[in-house]
Amino acid sequence: MNMLPFSETYAHPGDPLSYHLERVAREAKRSLAGTSRHLQLQAVLAGLCHDLGKATWYFQEWRLKQNRVDRETYHSRLGALFFWWLSQGLLLENLGELLRLRLNVLTVILRHHGSLNENQLDTLGRLRERIKDEDELITKQLGAIDLKGICSWFSDQADLLSIPWRPFWDSTPKAADILTAALQPNGLKILMKIKNPPGGPLQDMTAFLAVYGALLAADKIDTALESKRISRAYLAPDLVTNYKQTFFKQETQPSAITVLRCEIAREVSKNLLAHSDCHHFTLTAPTGSGKTLAVLDAVLRLRDRLPKNDHPARIIYCLPFTSVIDQNHQVISDVLKAGNIERSQDILLKHHHLTSPVFRTSENSETMPQHEFDADGAGPLLTETWQSEIVVTTFYQLLHTFFSGKNRHLKRNSQLSGAIVILDEVQAVPLHYWQAISNLFQAASTILHTRFILMTATQPLIFGQEKEIPELLPSHATFFKRLSRMAIHCRQQQQTDLIDFASRLQKDFLEQPQPTLVIVNRRKTVKILYQLLSKKLKGKTILALSTDLTPLDRKERIKNIQTALDKKEALLVISTQLVEAGVDISFPVVHRDLAPLDSIIQSSGRCNRHNEAERGILHLWQLIDSESNSPTTPLWQKIYDSNLIQITQDILQDSTTIPEKDFPSLSRRYFTMCWERSGQIKIDHYLADGDFEKLAEKFKLIMDDFPTVTVFVIQNKTDQKLWDRYLELDEIESALQRRQEFLKYKFDFLERVIQVNCRERQGKEIIAIHAGDDRYNSATGFVALPTYQGPSWTII
Repeated sequence: MNMLPFSETYAHPGDPLSYHLERVAREAKRSLAGTSRHLQLQAVLAGLCHDLGKATWYFQEWRLKQNRVDRETYHSRLGALFFWWLSQGLLLENLGELLRLRLNVLTVILRHHGSLNENQLDTLGRLRERIKDEDELITKQLGAIDLKGICSWFSDQADLLSIPWRPFWDSTPKAADILTAALQPNGLKILMKIKNPPGGPLQDMTAFLAVYGALLAADKIDTALESKRISRAYLAPDLVTNYKQTFFKQETQPSAITVLRCEIAREVSKNLLAHSDCHHFTLTAPTGSGKTLAVLDAVLRLRDRLPKNDHPARIIYCLPFTSVIDQNHQVISDVLKAGNIERSQDILLKHHHLTSPVFRTSENSETMPQHEFDADGAGPLLTETWQSEIVVTTFYQLLHTFFSGKNRHLKRNSQLSGAIVILDEVQAVPLHYWQAISNLFQAASTILHTRFILMTATQPLIFGQEKEIPELLPSHATFFKRLSRMAIHCRQQQQTDLIDFASRLQKDFLEQPQPTLVIVNRRKTVKILYQLLSKKLKGKTILALSTDLTPLDRKERIKNIQTALDKKEALLVISTQLVEAGVDISFPVVHRDLAPLDSIIQSSGRCNRHNEAERGILHLWQLIDSESNSPTTPLWQKIYDSNLIQITQDILQDSTTIPEKDFPSLSRRYFTMCWERSGQIKIDHYLADGDFEKLAEKFKLIMDDFPTVTVFVIQNKTDQKLWDRYLELDEIESALQRRQEFLKYKFDFLERVIQVNCRERQGKEIIAIHAGDDRYNSATGFVALPTYQGPSWTII
């Protein structure tokens, strides 16, 4: 049998296998610094054993030298078998702890090139079945490996890395020994009878996912960066203070809103530092009160106080929608710039599905000098694994880091170890997941020592009412009382037809031309109102804003709105809810179609936001479209849960005018009633059980009740060139090469893509339309899909 000495085997061309395994083990452990020694031990063992299967003669001669892929070159299963056999020598007194460790690491190694689809016990059972079915192949592979060399190397590593382990064989092990070990019960029946492991099954699974993510990230990055690593950077705790002093105009007599923002920032920072040992916080503050800068200042100071251990706390800032990320990212970027910190992705990263794959590092390390990784290199990997000090991302990306079995999400899981996670406008998370998310955050804080700050103007009680969670602004009610920026005028008791509503808007705008924002619940309603008002108000500035516009056009539209507001021009903006959170625009008058109370209060944050007017007004309506197929059906239906609307109506039924100071008490009543009436989906139970298929079925942050069509919009020559490049992908046979080629222009491509709902999805995965009045126009965006041979499209 052909065999190479283990010391002469390679993980990749030019990279000795033993060196790769040692680096990955150390980096996986480093990523979990601050967690339990038991968890770090699992990461080290996974790192040392994950690629041991590459030591076969077949992998070395066929895969590395000839790029030949055969069954004999598969290596994950061999690595798992080696670990299971070697782990018999682990010296852990607690049998349950030992068996869980063995199951976790076995599964991590076995699935490190794929995704998770079952729990650890089922994985072991399936492995044993495969061993029986493919005994001849596995014996052949084991016979082509230097077993003696591997054992000697592992013994040395156990000493170097302080692994509680000792050799347990008398002579050179044989292939049969390894297979026999895998097929023996080894006390698993005892483990199956342990109904309540320490901390509970959710904590157990959280620990497992952390080890899985640690190995995935360490292995992939070590390969992509050719053994280099991204070094960590220092961030001064007073960056926000310096930014304010440098760029904020010093007022002779500070305005009331400026004074309020300064007081809020001081109190938030003081309370976070005073409770630095806690791991769950809430921050309740009025919209437009400077929450972003206040919380950033506080977490930078907390980060500086926490132990570093070559692993400073990452700051993960999460928002509900991709459309609101740019603004927060820019604010943080400006803060860093004021501190003379260059803009690079290893310091500040923006991550969502439209993120550019380019990842540039700063010159903060001798081991990793300034470098730019593009789509052909490690850029996408470094982005997806959050190798940055501050990450601005979405709820979707954060929650799928846990509630998912997919490799692409889980490989950043260990980055949450010791991290400070801020969830801004957290009420946007669907109500039926609140209990599960609360349970998950409790588990993550216990296992990973992650800190969570839930920040909103309408605290949704996700942590429940019975838990004593530090509020970073305990006097928030007094701050609301000091504000008199705006009030809600309740007109929703009676239904109002869209045509009558448009006439009312026309009358008000002509009598008193001023910036006016209209927020409705459906894209179709935006189009109807835009068409009605464009006819009624010819010559006036009317702008539409919805996801029927491409992301590129939406950014430009928001920029134009902000410019017009700065110039104090009279304009009328008709938008969907996408302006509710995180968009820093302010109108003296806002009109809002009926929605759940938290959305209404969020909408009020676009009304007299900076206290620039004497007092703003938000008019609340209940709109219907009398010309539709259901002329008396409110337009909030199909968008919102009727229970939430009923609760809102019950709370507002006797009110005519609601001042801003009353928002906290209304919000508490609202969310208390929501908890009482809500049906919770226990996705945390599916996660704890390792039922990843059921988890994928039940956990949907983005509802997809209707099939969608992905549409690429062509408006100019640049767009046409991008579309032509996309079509050329069909000429590339390799799926991997197609993906790599697409990543080169993915960001620019997706900036021109919209999703269109339809009742029947057939045809191409992505279709292209050319701009024009019959397909897509610059005013309202999408109009209609093109006609083609096949089943007709029905647009909703």
